[in-house]
Amino acid sequence: MLISGINYRSTPIKLRDKWALSEKDLHQAYYELKSDYNVSSAVILSTCNRTEIYSLLSDEAKIDNWLNNRYEDSKAVMATYGYRLYRTDALMHTARVAIGLDSMVIGEPQIFGQMKKALRFSQERQFLSSNLSNYFQKVFKIAKNVRTESKIADHPISMAFAAVKLSGHMFANLNEKKICLIGAGETSQLIAQHFTAQGVKKWAVVNRSISNARLLASKLDGEAFGLTDISLGLKDADIIVAATACEYELLDKSLVQSLMKSRIKAGVLTPLLILDLSVPRNVDEKVAKIAGVYLYNIDDLNQVIADNLQTRRESAEKAELLLKSEVMALKNDLCIAEHQSLLVNLRKNAESMALPLKEKMLRHIKRGLSPEEAIEQLVSQLTAKWLHQPTAGLKDALLRGDTQAVELMKQLFLLTDTGVNTDLKNDLDNDLDNDLDLTDKNLYDEKIHTL
Repeated sequence: MLISGINYRSTPIKLRDKWALSEKDLHQAYYELKSDYNVSSAVILSTCNRTEIYSLLSDEAKIDNWLNNRYEDSKAVMATYGYRLYRTDALMHTARVAIGLDSMVIGEPQIFGQMKKALRFSQERQFLSSNLSNYFQKVFKIAKNVRTESKIADHPISMAFAAVKLSGHMFANLNEKKICLIGAGETSQLIAQHFTAQGVKKWAVVNRSISNARLLASKLDGEAFGLTDISLGLKDADIIVAATACEYELLDKSLVQSLMKSRIKAGVLTPLLILDLSVPRNVDEKVAKIAGVYLYNIDDLNQVIADNLQTRRESAEKAELLLKSEVMALKNDLCIAEHQSLLVNLRKNAESMALPLKEKMLRHIKRGLSPEEAIEQLVSQLTAKWLHQPTAGLKDALLRGDTQAVELMKQLFLLTDTGVNTDLKNDLDNDLDNDLDLTDKNLYDEKIHTL
């Protein structure tokens, strides 16, 4: 695995802007990599904080050539700000990105979704090999495990995210609730994005400029109201978020009291959550004393964020420790998978020696050789065949004084300088106890003493 890229940690935003790839750019990039540079598999992750190309190690030169052709300053940027990560370092980096440990906002969940989207984009263009796909799926599994166990995402550290988490704690079925946004500016738009991601579909937007209210409401498939009709906009709302630049109160105690009367059904009062993110405040603080009303202002959320930031840093430390363990296990799995053919060939070689001898002994038994003699010959000949090459190699290492090779042979074949390895014999005894009857076991004991 190879990762080539830049990110916010070392690269100025002007350069990140130049290297950022829109969806149209990504279409072209994949086309170029496939048709012009013969790259068969890659995943490009491009966000406001990073542009990274994940590819096979064998395609390093091709990726470099593509970067040089696409970006005039590629060599200088990569030399000064960029990075190339290989094998284990690449694996660790991929997992840290997916978990949110490499994000500007530690633990933020958006990057995980962006990585999955990048993977789908590559797959839809038939540019994702099975090896690269398996690599990402294993990394995603690690990311989910680490995020869950470390609880790194349980503590919101952005105003919009904190608002959504707070709402989710109050309303289990958040997607069924109606939200009224007072204000249609940047904060309200961000709040809307976070709530929409949670499945919220019922919206009302109240704003001084009715045209701006309609613009935002149209994106949410909601209703738009001017400030003069604020009571209509608030009707049936379960969550009210005020984020305006108004210098006076928009919600006073009497208005909220009238709202609460309509929230009593069959003698049950449905709670109302009000988030006042405006400075100056838009909601009369006396509203908090009304039964069933839960009022939080920007200072309340800022305190939650400050407390959570420290908790998230502690969770990040725990996540790093969990990640090292998970990555080491995955590294081992990938190493075995990469050399699976070698392991298969080892068994095939052993079988190619054993099967002809088996057939030979069966023929001898049919001609009158006793099974005991056949087994003795089989053991002797198999031992000679299997150990011929290792014995020659061990002798050669001894003659050359290659102590490292000798020690490796000892580890591979469980050798000692004093005789039969007792641990190995005990293991064989235990296996035979499960597989042989008493007569066979006695025969085995006789044979092992002759070896």
